[in-house]
Amino acid sequence: MRSRSIRFVFTLLVLFACGIAKAQYPTPAQAGFSKCALIYDRANRGQDDLAPYVARQGGKVKSEWLFDAFLFLIQRSDRNIRTEYGETRKPDWEYQLNRWYAPGRDIAALDQAVQKDASRLGPPSTPRRVILSIPFLNENVRDFGDVDGDGRTEDLSTLRGRDAVVRWYIGEAEQRFRAAGYKHLKLWGFYWMREDILPAHVPMVQATAEQVHSSGYRFLWIPYHRARGWQGWKKCGFDVAILQPNYAFSTWHRGGNVYRNRLASNADLAKRFGLGVEMECFDIFNEESDRYT
Repeated sequence: MRSRSIRFVFTLLVLFACGIAKAQYPTPAQAGFSKCALIYDRANRGQDDLAPYVARQGGKVKSEWLFDAFLFLIQRSDRNIRTEYGETRKPDWEYQLNRWYAPGRDIAALDQAVQKDASRLGPPSTPRRVILSIPFLNENVRDFGDVDGDGRTEDLSTLRGRDAVVRWYIGEAEQRFRAAGYKHLKLWGFYWMREDILPAHVPMVQATAEQVHSSGYRFLWIPYHRARGWQGWKKCGFDVAILQPNYAFSTWHRGGNVYRNRLASNADLAKRFGLGVEMECFDIFNEESDRYT
């Protein structure tokens, strides 16, 4: 995720240990989902694009349901501002919601894909969980835009301004989700887009977590390997955290210096501190070296 081009990301999966074998990892019951696919933005996305994540589409293996959660995230707004670190404003946040809730794409396309496969597999045992990313609340933004109709722009350098923006964003996402009337989806909660947490940002994240929880939702974070603040994820108010190995994109044949033991060490760290583990893939369909590593 960090410093990698999205066009190279073939797929990112989040898997949890099931049952008692590795009790320190979050279980599906604790997380509220078992397998989550990270769905990055693209110019066009319809039902057929999401179908391979929803259910196995035939072949020699028996058809079955696959991912039960889908995290929608956008790295750059239409103004080319990075959502993890950049100085985003109200139009950038609205851009995300408008993309995800557009008829026929993203969330609607996901619901349609589940409906199509339900006709042959029967309905899934649980609704597919939807998770939406929250851009970083950059404190340099003093003119975010008015979100509560009081005629004053929100100042992200203040707690009041940040709370107003998060409250508005959650409410807007919830209202659009309910209005759409999806048949097979449930809004699980929200994802903190920035992948590290500086000590100075802990109160900001905690306040955001309070807003998410008071609205009845859950809060997810996926830090990069040994990111700043990663061990303190519970103190920040996250319900679920998942640790990235950052291996597939930094192997020796891609000019990196990350060795294979990264996968084992990442799993050990995640288990020790109660995180899930992210599974990353590069161009495994076209590159034998990527399949090998």
